[in-house]
Amino acid sequence: MASFISLVPDSARQSSSPSPTVLELIEAQRCADPSALALVHVDAGCPPVCMSYEQLLCQARRAAGSLRAHGGGGAGSRIALLCDEAPQLVVAFLAIAISAAVVVPIDPGAPHARMVSLLLDCGASLVLCDRAWMPAIASKLRDEGGTPTLSLPVVAVEDLASSSLGAAEDWPPPTGACECHLVYTSGSTGRPKAV
Repeated sequence: MASFISLVPDSARQSSSPSPTVLELIEAQRCADPSALALVHVDAGCPPVCMSYEQLLCQARRAAGSLRAHGGGGAGSRIALLCDEAPQLVVAFLAIAISAAVVVPIDPGAPHARMVSLLLDCGASLVLCDRAWMPAIASKLRDEGGTPTLSLPVVAVEDLASSSLGAAEDWPPPTGACECHLVYTSGSTGRPKAV
């Protein structure tokens, strides 16, 4: 399995902005050449998935607009992302960034206690995951008796990108000063730490 995204094309490196955000770089490339290849995903046994900059940003904006309807997004809100390497991972990262929220990547295969601990610690308002992971994630948010240990909306990334709820065109763009992601250490020396 391999993915590629060209985030810093030559045309965007010459931007007048002193420190452009990833979204500004991608938007600059979309303006320069909307049909340029932005992402290629190859998975054994499946046809390759290719997206242009225009397609990538269109899906990401639609997904960001859908985040609002699901109670996620907005400056400073934290969205847990439990997703395998695939095009929807890139779309989800960009959608969360467009919404000015903070992406908190968590391994979807993490043990129950670790997942709940990270979700509580980061203060996630929403969990985004691959549709295939939804049953496993839902079960990890319940104790052995089936009682919810954490009440969070769990939304499939694929549903956000295909939503007809509208794009996030009216959101103010995040700035370089916005927190964009929160990553946890492995916790090998104790409790996982957010960095």
